[in-house]
Amino acid sequence: MQAWLNYHDHDQVLDWHNHSAPYHGYISIEPQDTTTEFSDWQIKNECGNIYFGRGNVRHRVVNNSYYSGKRITIGYDVIPSSAMDLNRMTKQYGAIPIL
Repeated sequence: MQAWLNYHDHDQVLDWHNHSAPYHGYISIEPQDTTTEFSDWQIKNECGNIYFGRGNVRHRVVNNSYYSGKRITIGYDVIPSSAMDLNRMTKQYGAIPIL
């Protein structure tokens, strides 16, 4: 698993992207008034919500209104050991095994 903190101003939200890991998700800490859009569905972000789904799915963040604070989420990728070389992933991506 690997995780990171997204800490963005209104004009820094994430444009279209995807994650190469087999599974991806995020935890909404202070999502402000945003929606995460996928190609064929969307999620209205709310404090405390946890999303977990397939990786390799393009998505972006959309601001629904102006806000002055920070948008804070924790993103994460889950990579089953059967799908990766643990030594390569740990060195390159920061993935750590979960026991």
